[in-house]
Amino acid sequence: MKRILVLVIALGLALVPFASANAESTTKEIAETRNQVEELQKDLGFELVDVSSEEFSSVSKKDFLKFDSVQDFEEFIKDAQQPQEFEETINVSEDTPLIKPQVSDSHVINWWAPFTGWGMTGMACWKNIAFNYQYKFVNKKPQFTKVSGINSYVTGLNVAWWKQTGKSYNITKKKTTNDTAKIKVVGAMVLGIDIKGFTIGAKIGQTWNGSLTLY
Repeated sequence: MKRILVLVIALGLALVPFASANAESTTKEIAETRNQVEELQKDLGFELVDVSSEEFSSVSKKDFLKFDSVQDFEEFIKDAQQPQEFEETINVSEDTPLIKPQVSDSHVINWWAPFTGWGMTGMACWKNIAFNYQYKFVNKKPQFTKVSGINSYVTGLNVAWWKQTGKSYNITKKKTTNDTAKIKVVGAMVLGIDIKGFTIGAKIGQTWNGSLTLY
């Protein structure tokens, strides 16, 4: 019995250097990954967020997006930073008012924008731009007069969230005078990332462009 115990202790002591070397190697790899991500931040202009901050207090690390390399993460960032654009058209002519000089309404422009690739199999995501608008009829043609209450958000996604930081609109012509409202929102998609054990939060700036045409 004593002999077995001695062998077990000896084996344990023999494995200590290997465990220590592995831990040291992992720590070094994580430090190198951090340096690469910080350099990437400077090049691409996204923001890093400490995952221990209050902003991530309700997010589980199991929901972080996982990447095999900094290069994969770089491609993801570049793709996410591309401007988003979506157009919709609605028919209002049948509702031409006989008395009201101006009509008030609201609308949500939304489009399917799933997270794909990097181990994500079409993760559900819809991007939405909600707003109020007013229009009138001139020679039986609808014309926008005002847009207000612009608010953007994402739905169907539990691994990231959206923060709107700016909004603007302009009224223009597509087929007839002032028949189209073009809306622009800017903000950031916020998410947690895991690159081979290195975890960090990221805010990725995005621009969404939506347009609504009346006829």
